Amino acid sequence: MAQPHADQILQGDNLDVLPGFDDGCFELVCGATGTTIHAEVLVDARYPAVDIDRDAAPLYRNLRRRGMIRPFENRARCNGTPAYRPGAIDMMRDSRCVVDERGRANEDIAVIGIPTEGNLLGNLAVTRDGFAGVWAADVLRQLHSGATR
Repeated sequence: MAQPHADQILQGDNLDVLPGFDDGCFELVCGATGTTIHAEVLVDARYPAVDIDRDAAPLYRNLRRRGMIRPFENRARCNGTPAYRPGAIDMMRDSRCVVDERGRANEDIAVIGIPTEGNLLGNLAVTRDGFAGVWAADVLRQLHSGATR
């Protein structure tokens, strides 16, 4: 019997990955179908979750400590519910420059990518469309206009 291709069982959230103690491989078991396959290599290609308040990276920790950035907060409240903080860096909508702890735009720092996820819709797809190029051109335009003031 032919071994099923990994794409056939890796769909959905009901997947267990177990170490193969006898052969050093990984065993992938789909709970929905009961199908099992063995893999010599396992690539964990998920986007990391972002939470700049809990991130151990010195960059975010020091920017927060110095008050140069703040977490994004969904300030729209409904029926007295508290604001939601997805963990992303707060930034200006038009320029992508960060917002400091006092709520002012910091035009010296612009962000894109994972640290903005939760603030900028569809940001994880920046490599699949022209967004990154448009963003970079906007940042350069803003930096250039600021340098000539």
